[in-house]
Amino acid sequence: MRQHINIIGYLHIAQSLLVLLGAGIVLLVFGGIGALSMEPTAFSVMSILGIILSFLVAIWAVPGLIAAYGLLKRRPWGRVLGLIMGAFDLLNFPLGTALGVYTFWALLSDEAHRAFSSRSRTRSRSASSSRF
Repeated sequence: MRQHINIIGYLHIAQSLLVLLGAGIVLLVFGGIGALSMEPTAFSVMSILGIILSFLVAIWAVPGLIAAYGLLKRRPWGRVLGLIMGAFDLLNFPLGTALGVYTFWALLSDEAHRAFSSRSRTRSRSASSSRF
């Protein structure tokens, strides 16, 4: 199951990078449309709109990258965030739906629960022993 968790983490990184690529494309398209109009006002408006839209699209990539980090480092919050991102992925048909189903299948298994809970128990034991 550890291999599946790693795969999910890397798939979330890939998906987030694709979202960031999409944000860059949105910025270029809107800036290009404004430049093609050869109108200074249209260029300004389209550039500002492109910046705002690309920023909003790029924001969507951040939770996926954070979830991927948490999954790859076996942080308990990474599993929770991964499940939340998997729920949102279900809406992104067809590849996101496949990633969402795979995320639920892997992260809701007993083995995954043990993998993430053993990490938190080990951490809490070492933290409590270092206090004394």
